[in-house]
Parts: sequence; C-alpha cells; structure tokens
Amino acid sequence: MPDVVVVGEALIDMVSDRPGVSIGEAPGFRKCPGGAPANVAVGLARLGASVGFVGVVGDDPFGRYLKAFLRQNGVDVTYMRVTKEALTTLAFVALGPRGETEFSFYRRPGADTLVSPEDLSPAYLASARLFHFGTVSMAEQPSQSAVWAGIERAAAAGLSISLDVNYRPALWADPAQALVLTRRALEAVHLLKTSGDELEMLSGSRDEAGARRLLDDYSRLSLVVVTEGPQGSWAVTRGGAVARAAAFEVEAVDTTGAGDAFWAAALWQLLGLARRAGRSPKEVAAALDAPALRRLLATANAAGALTVQVQGAMTALPTREELDRFTARIAS
Repeated sequence: MPDVVVVGEALIDMVSDRPGVSIGEAPGFRKCPGGAPANVAVGLARLGASVGFVGVVGDDPFGRYLKAFLRQNGVDVTYMRVTKEALTTLAFVALGPRGETEFSFYRRPGADTLVSPEDLSPAYLASARLFHFGTVSMAEQPSQSAVWAGIERAAAAGLSISLDVNYRPALWADPAQALVLTRRALEAVHLLKTSGDELEMLSGSRDEAGARRLLDDYSRLSLVVVTEGPQGSWAVTRGGAVARAAAFEVEAVDTTGAGDAFWAAALWQLLGLARRAGRSPKEVAAALDAPALRRLLATANAAGALTVQVQGAMTALPTREELDRFTARIAS
C-alpha cells in the first residue's frame, strides 16, 4: 500500500518544438506524458516515495503509453483505469514570446474526466499517509465527484490532504464556479500550493497578507506555499514561520511541470520529516521553523530548476540522485 495516493488527470502534453511562438504558430510538437497530479505522482516516486495514482486514460496508444510510463517510474497503477468511453486528453503547450505558458486542451470529454468515486478504493486510500489532488478534475463530472469522495475518505481516515490549485481558465465553463469549488475544497486541505495569481484569486492579495488570510479562513491549513517562477518561492505556516527561497539561475528550455516537480519535492521532504518525527505531514508542516521551511523551499526550487532544463514535464522530473547532485553542487 502506498504512502501517497494521488487522484486526477494523466494526459499527453504536445509541447511546441519552438519556444517563443504561440501554439498556432508552432511548426511542430513533441509528445510528452503529463497532467499535473500524474506529474506529482511520478515526481514523488522518482524521489523514492511510495505512491499510487488513481485516474482514467483512454484505450488508445496515448493512454496505454501513459499507464506504462507511470508503472515504469515506480508508481502503483492498480487503480489507473483504461476506458473505451473517451480518448486520452491532449494538452498543446507552448512557451510564448513573453515567456508565458500557453495551453490548448482537447478534452470534450477526455478520458481523465471519467474517474469516478468507484475508482477510489476506501481501503487503498485509508492505508496511505497523504492524499493529493488538483482542481482540474473539479471542472467536469464525474471526476469532480471523485475528488469530493477522495477528500471525504481521506479526511475520515486522518490523512494529510494536499492541493495544488493549478487553475486553468480554459477548462472551466464558469470561472466563478472554479473559485467556489476551490474554496469549498480548502475547508479540508492541510498543505496548499498556489501561484501568486492563484493566491490573489483565493484571498484578494498575492502577498504574505493573502497567505495569512487563508490560514485564518481555513482552520485545517497547516502550510501555504506560493511559487513565483523566476522569483523563487515563499511560504507561511500555521505556526507563524515565514520563509523565502530564491530561484536557481539556470537556462530554461521548457517550464512545463516545474511547479509539479517543486511540489513533489516539497511533499517528499514533509513525508521524510514526518516519518522521522513519528508525526503526520500536516503536523510537521505546521511546526516548521523559518530555517527548516527555507531549506524545504530551496530543495523544492532545485527540483523545479532541474525540470525546466529538459523539454517536457514528466520526462524531466528529477530522481533523488539528480537532486542530491544538484544541491551538493550549489552548496559547494
């Protein structure tokens, strides 16, 4: 049984082979396995965590490739279902002329939206220590119901619950509904990752005051982490610790999946700290002091820095050995 259960989308990123142009102007695309929750699952497994992925892919070459890729990278795919009801979702990705990431999704419906509460084994979930999900699955049914079932079952079993907001406006028919559902989910979340824009969407402010507002509004939150791309990352804990860590200066080839690599490394560290302390990840996160929080952010930043140097998301996620070598080189 895994320490971490992840539910959500596994899909194919079709990544532009020419940075600096829009999707419509890209001359070609490279197939890469992706999907934010699936990226986090693979990221955790490559760092040595025991992780299982719950999701649905199409009974097509892309879906079979995704399931095999996760399995080959150490993720338990016992509850990763293959369906003939829909094709595997495709996400076309390009790094635009101003450095922004552009997405176009082919998902009406996509197989990932068909994950249902029945796919989440209560016993499988209850055996874990941490449950992770993102908001993309909340934009459609029945995947939205699967997320709610996972949250409820994880909370009942006393698991630490992790959320990456990962807001993608193109996937929501009603952006206001995205905000309503994310706020509802936050009532059960302990470990939260957002971007600066997402923090502002949720709290009205993209600075420390916004993070503290979320901690005040949602009593179960132990940790709010904000990623700021080239500006690094920062975080605030329930216990009042605040820390910032600068980004590492590397040549970025493709920023897709950098945030997922970051969060996988952060969760992996919390799991390790929790195991050594004989406590839960949510308890350890709330009690981190500023130096420990800064170390956690710096290591997570390193995972993101390694990822942006390679094209693709899942294929670029670092192993434990690669992360150790990078951090040792930086420290020296």
